[in-house]
Amino acid sequence: MHRCLDDGDIARAKRAFGLLARTKDVDIRQGGLWAVGSEILMREGEAEERERRRRQRQQQQQQQQQVEDEKENARAGDGNAERERQEPRRWGSAANIDKVKSYFENLIQQYPHDQHRPYLTSALDFWPALFGIEIYNMDAEYRQALYRLREREEEEEEEEGEDGEDRDVDIAAEDMAMGMAYSDDPFEAHRRRRDEERHGVAWAVRDELRMETREVAARIAGRMDQVMENAPFTTHREMLRLRANLALFIGDLYIPSRLLADEDDVQGVSLNSVEDMLRSRAELAEEHNALAQRREEMERARRLFRKILDGGGEVDDWVQKFVLTDEDEGHDITLDDVW
Repeated sequence: MHRCLDDGDIARAKRAFGLLARTKDVDIRQGGLWAVGSEILMREGEAEERERRRRQRQQQQQQQQQVEDEKENARAGDGNAERERQEPRRWGSAANIDKVKSYFENLIQQYPHDQHRPYLTSALDFWPALFGIEIYNMDAEYRQALYRLREREEEEEEEEGEDGEDRDVDIAAEDMAMGMAYSDDPFEAHRRRRDEERHGVAWAVRDELRMETREVAARIAGRMDQVMENAPFTTHREMLRLRANLALFIGDLYIPSRLLADEDDVQGVSLNSVEDMLRSRAELAEEHNALAQRREEMERARRLFRKILDGGGEVDDWVQKFVLTDEDEGHDITLDDVW
């Protein structure tokens, strides 16, 4: 079964796991078999997905070759190849997440936590695993959606670049004739207006994606909060860690895309400096409210991380600095430390 998983033969691994699960003498809680079962479910259809992506890449290469043959534009072809190499990879398939959830929910019902026998694998292990997979899947879907969005934007820019200059000349000439040019260079004035419109559309699309992802994250967070209302999950270190990281993720999703127009400006910059920069860029009341909600999520994350530390748990160095940032400005950290 493990060899089948290593070889990517998920169908055969699934059959082997099914035989083991139906055997009375086998307890899937032993030897990590329950985790193997979740991996099989999450990776089901992996071979078909690889084949689909292979065909998609082949089709893109053929289309790229046609562009090169027809327009002799080798540079555009190189750009497409570079974007393909940067496509984010993921583990498992989003189409399987419901089956994985049902699998873990059944395990949780079948093997609840027993405080008299805490050493047994139980819901105390299954809940963090379930939420961890859901959070990973949400993040992977978000990253792939961002990648597709950037791909589409770059394609539109390439298409616009081919005939945009002619339109700039015509429209700028009309502006001059109507006295609408507010710059010494009417062509530059029109190009600037066009860029502003394009950026506005791109920011709106990104904000929509961020809002949809935030809603998914909020639903996961709500379920986690319900579970963590009761002992022993209230102080469970892995649940606290997952919930704190989810709070940070939700907080970042509140940031309007317009405020992140120059993402390079925040690399290597301390969190306090990033906060000051975002506030200085915010103009609308909605943007200031979004930053306030982000600060609430960051404070929530600090409280959860502090619970781990107060309980004697170990955390990453960046978490220690992040918690101390609120207490001592000398421990300020950068976004590179966090991610």
